[in-house]
Amino acid sequence: MDTRPVTSRVEPARHAISTRADSLTRALDIVALVEVAFITVTCLTVQFLRTDLDSITVSMSSYVKGQYGRWVQASPLVHAPGIAALVSADIARSTNARAVCSR
Repeated sequence: MDTRPVTSRVEPARHAISTRADSLTRALDIVALVEVAFITVTCLTVQFLRTDLDSITVSMSSYVKGQYGRWVQASPLVHAPGIAALVSADIARSTNARAVCSR
């Protein structure tokens, strides 16, 4: 017969990731996702708006000159914080994992 209690005391997880680091990582991931979406939507939109260029045979660099060229030029610059956010999120994850494992 099993005489153990139905519920037992649950010990806190030793390897739990801190909530603050987890929320920071999520925020950085969201920033990166928004930046990737921006460059994708910008480039696709410009391809449909520029009817003078054939989107099948012309490379994306041809869209830099002419109408809507500023948007194409700005999209990689807007994409840079997204890349930085991804790198920061990766560093935050690895630093937090090392800190948890060293306990």
